[in-house]
Amino acid sequence: MAELNLQRRILNDDISKEEEILRRLRDHFDLIDAENSRIEAENIVDEARRSRLRAEGNRLDDAASTVQCYWKGILQREDYHKLRKAMKKKGKKGGKKK
Repeated sequence: MAELNLQRRILNDDISKEEEILRRLRDHFDLIDAENSRIEAENIVDEARRSRLRAEGNRLDDAASTVQCYWKGILQREDYHKLRKAMKKKGKKGGKKK
């Protein structure tokens, strides 16, 4: 009977040691899971920030393109009017020859 009690105590000691190891591992992996969740949340925030900056950059690019097109149109119309005036003056110089 004493031998059985000794085996039971040894087994109980082994079980308590394994439970302690299990508790430590669970605590460790809980910390790792919390860290991974925090990193994932940071990545989501960073992606949202990058998306917002990309959208802002696209908006500025579109605005710059609009201004450039508008300005180029103004310059083209000015050049066209100069060309038209030059053509009208050139045509009047000849006149009738007698």
